[in-house]
Amino acid sequence: MPFFATAMVVGDTNPLVIIGFDASWWMGNLPDQCIARIAAELKTKTSNIHLCMSHTHAGVPIKDLDPGEPGAELHATYVTELYEKLFKVSVDAAANRQSAIIQSKYGKCDLAKNRDLVVDGGDYVCGYNSAGVDDDTLFTARIQN
Repeated sequence: MPFFATAMVVGDTNPLVIIGFDASWWMGNLPDQCIARIAAELKTKTSNIHLCMSHTHAGVPIKDLDPGEPGAELHATYVTELYEKLFKVSVDAAANRQSAIIQSKYGKCDLAKNRDLVVDGGDYVCGYNSAGVDDDTLFTARIQN
């Protein structure tokens, strides 16, 4: 199945860029190259570029691979093509900006559970922590044109 990416660019001067895309996870500084290129093109700060991955387990990790790992010869091409597509979707979103109203509000959701379980004297794992504090903060936003 294909992976998808979408971008939203907010503001004309020093815009905020939010890019949602299907990917697995990354390690190291590889995404910095992509972020810097988008920021330069859209004349914004790198801290205004937000890459938000869906965390699909069908994707490959974005990291420096050991050349001996299976498929390593394909990985650099994959990452290069991914960054080109994220750049393009960002530039296209900037070129097609429209006026809109953004409204937001904070609320609470009682479904929240603390999942920072401490085991073995200090190691964290992802698991239900009945002794932890649940963060029930809910943030909602609506964008209307």
